[in-house]
Amino acid sequence: KMGVPFRLILSRMQHFHTDPTISKGMNAMNRNCRETANNQLQRGLDASEVDCTRENIGPSRESRDDNAGLVRDKPNVLLVEDNPINQDAASLLLTEMGCLVDVAYNGVQALEKFLRRTYDLILMDCQMPLMDGLTATSRIRSHELKQRLRRTPIVAITANVHPSDRQVCLDAGMDDYLPKPFKHSQLKGVLQRFLNTLRDA
Repeated sequence: KMGVPFRLILSRMQHFHTDPTISKGMNAMNRNCRETANNQLQRGLDASEVDCTRENIGPSRESRDDNAGLVRDKPNVLLVEDNPINQDAASLLLTEMGCLVDVAYNGVQALEKFLRRTYDLILMDCQMPLMDGLTATSRIRSHELKQRLRRTPIVAITANVHPSDRQVCLDAGMDDYLPKPFKHSQLKGVLQRFLNTLRDA
């Protein structure tokens, strides 16, 4: 093709002369060309195989050791919150702590997302339109039980901090709760408790 450089050209050489001397020379040339082409082609394949292997196995042990203090696998967190301002604030904190954040605006969306994807942690607001967090949590637990799925940690986000309110959250199937507005240190403590992959943030 015009304008495209080639690293190797394989060409078939055909004898146009019948003179034995010329034919003998052409045969020797053919052998040399084939040997050179095979050597170059093999070197190219070896380099390609090495590159593919490195891509498949990922970084070397030395590289992984250098990143020992970082989050190796970012945890997936589902944030269920109907207030856009609270969504932005919580999402920013979670992202800074090394999490991948997915947002649902209410309990209905939370259930839909939960059925389609696996999450490492769910932060669930309790009072939302269409379906509240307590109902959504109860349905998630029921689905996990029926399908024999791993229990996903669910932490309530609520402005109600009375001990009786906390018990209501636990009775619905939640594992803990965060009072609104929560501090950076409180959110970090929850993540460190439920996410084994989280490092110091």
